[in-house]
Amino acid sequence: MKKILSILAMGVALALSSCAGGPQRGGYTAPSAAVVGQRINTASEKITVAKASTTKAQAHAAAAKAQVAKIETIVPKTSENAALILSLKQEIDGLTDELLNTQIALQGAQDELTKATTVDIPNLQRKIVDQTVLLNQTIIEKNDLKTKYDAAAKSYHKLKFWIIGVAAAATVFLIYSLFHFAALTPPILYLTIAAPIAVSTFLLFYL
Repeated sequence: MKKILSILAMGVALALSSCAGGPQRGGYTAPSAAVVGQRINTASEKITVAKASTTKAQAHAAAAKAQVAKIETIVPKTSENAALILSLKQEIDGLTDELLNTQIALQGAQDELTKATTVDIPNLQRKIVDQTVLLNQTIIEKNDLKTKYDAAAKSYHKLKFWIIGVAAAATVFLIYSLFHFAALTPPILYLTIAAPIAVSTFLLFYL
């Protein structure tokens, strides 16, 4: 009996849900990565400025090396001067190498930022949007299931009390069929009153 009532209640719930309005919409909006993109663009612009400054510094180093070469032709050819000029050339060469390494590093950083802007952030944004859509769909499905459950529970309780009423009436009818008008006089009257109450109480807790 309990299984039959459950099936009937589910059928009523499905019928009610098909007549109900559309599902409730989820309330979550995907966050935007635009701010991160703007910061990356700002950093990229600063790297461009740094690269330009590095290029200028390389030009100054080359000019300084040329000036040292001129000085080398002017100063007396002594071991001390030769050592000093050699030291200056080595320092300028070292500075030029460091500027070149800096230029390469800045270019690598700019390439990574460009990749983050054109590939990583769009992919991340798509994943965020997909996850938000999935979350909202889950909320909608949850609300639909809750609506169907509430409708089924309501229909089940209505059906339950309807069955109890029919069972109580059937019990009274059975007693009356057996005892006729004697069912309305003591002591059968007590049975006529107690039996439907007992049946109703049993079904109330069993169903």
